[in-house]
Amino acid sequence: MNIKNLKLPRNNLGNKGVSYIFSSENLRHIRKIDLSSNNIDSEGAQYIAYNNVLPYLEVLDLRVNRIGDSGFRVLVKTDKLREIRDLRLDLNKISQGGAVQLSHQCDLPSLLKFKVRDNDFGELGARFVATTYAMRNLIHLNLSRNEIGDKGVIHLADASYMCNLEYLLLDDNNLGSAAAQYISYSKFITKLKTLTLNNNRIGNEGFRYILESENFGDLKKLMVKYNEISDIMSFTVSKFCNNLEHFDIQENEIGDVGA
Repeated sequence: MNIKNLKLPRNNLGNKGVSYIFSSENLRHIRKIDLSSNNIDSEGAQYIAYNNVLPYLEVLDLRVNRIGDSGFRVLVKTDKLREIRDLRLDLNKISQGGAVQLSHQCDLPSLLKFKVRDNDFGELGARFVATTYAMRNLIHLNLSRNEIGDKGVIHLADASYMCNLEYLLLDDNNLGSAAAQYISYSKFITKLKTLTLNNNRIGNEGFRYILESENFGDLKKLMVKYNEISDIMSFTVSKFCNNLEHFDIQENEIGDVGA
């Protein structure tokens, strides 16, 4: 068999199903596999981490499972997933205790996209993402709904390993104007094409930092829904707005004057 893309979401595979897949020589050529919503826990993660039959795997989608901290640990430390470029672990019950494993021999040298929405990385987890060598080539980072707070954003903004980021998603993280300021004036995060900060509280002050920043010359998509923004007419708009293709400011309070 020469299957390269295998999609098996919502099939109730469980750990046993995963063990069959990751021990089958017939699936050796798979490069992309979708196992989202399959009731997979840390045992299933171990089958994936220690497999010897999928050497070309580049995209691993485990969204909406329950691998937890122990499952996350084996995935980031194994040497069997060195070709992974896109790792999707949204909604998997990973806490700060799991995120700390990134600092201990994380072995994902090819990683370009790291998506962990709806976990509990917190500020500490954001720090480990920002300072882990394996993250040095990231172009896409989704840390939405992880309660990283302003301090978590500071870690990201001050990290040289974040210098290649093009897509940064930080929705629903209890972020205030300080977070917007640090992103806007970061020495390293200067190549963004997409920035999403929905469901935070950056307010007028934070929005001003974004609009007046010189970091966003490549920005094409900006999403700031539900952010307590009420005044945009008085702001100096930077040159990035000339390249902006998608701008979402729903559910704020700009009124007819702002429009």
